[in-house]
Amino acid sequence: QQTLRYGDRVPYQLNWRLLETRLRERYITGRKFIIDSRIEFEFAGQHNIPTVIEKINREFAGRREHVSYFEQAPETLISIVTLNIQQRAALNFNSLNDGPLQASQQQARPMEPQREEQQKQRTLDAYHTAMQAVEQTLIALQRQKNLPVNSTELGAYMKDILHLYPQEYDPFIRIQPLQLKHLRHVWRCLQRLYSIQQGIWHEIPQTTMELYKNYIDDKLKTELMQFITRHEMDPLWTFLSGFRRFLDKNCRTELSQQADFESLKTYLEYADDDMDELLIDAFPETIKLSQAGYAYYHAAKFYQERNDREKQQHI
Repeated sequence: QQTLRYGDRVPYQLNWRLLETRLRERYITGRKFIIDSRIEFEFAGQHNIPTVIEKINREFAGRREHVSYFEQAPETLISIVTLNIQQRAALNFNSLNDGPLQASQQQARPMEPQREEQQKQRTLDAYHTAMQAVEQTLIALQRQKNLPVNSTELGAYMKDILHLYPQEYDPFIRIQPLQLKHLRHVWRCLQRLYSIQQGIWHEIPQTTMELYKNYIDDKLKTELMQFITRHEMDPLWTFLSGFRRFLDKNCRTELSQQADFESLKTYLEYADDDMDELLIDAFPETIKLSQAGYAYYHAAKFYQERNDREKQQHI
């Protein structure tokens, strides 16, 4: 504790070492410098992670072209991380509700609706915690004056450098091949798993104006289904995420007075740098800007249905 009363009889003395320890323990993630500059506050969730990723890539590449800090992670590593998260959620759920013995006895019989909902929420919380850990790491990298080597082990970096909480770094620890260069792929996979588990990601954002909510007919629905069927799931997810951000951020204002006549595809080309140009080119030309909301809704539903089918095939 520091006194707030200073003057001739009470000299100004500040225990910097104590202050640093308190700040590190309570508030600071990673290593920071205290500098004399304007104070800025950042709110949770305000970061656009694709933009953060792009900034890291630009910093890493410098003047070099076609150079990226990030690489695709092997599917085996993604599967291990996913399994770790699910196991942690199951352990937390079992310890909270029953205890180890009763939990093992109840695995053989179907869960009651209430227990199913509780299990779903525990899984959601576990995915969300892991995703936040990845986002904190990406934001920390963006702030670095010199980026760490991208082959640095991810779990160790979260634990030893950023000093994240155990529940945050636990799914990534002791997976030596999982490195900082895999952060982008890990984040996208966790975002997809979390959103699908949440079950509301296909809904039209509330910020979207009614102007963009004209219904689409069966012919356009068929074109959207074919679009979803013909492309890989990972690029499609990135495309749909960018599509949703376009509805959320851009479609809260009037983009055109001719929304019933202009092609949505034209606007998607300028919507999000993270969207695959090949997918934008393949998007149905006949869908209009005024149909953007329900075009996203049906495309996302078709994606969800395809994801569920493929998931069942692997069981």
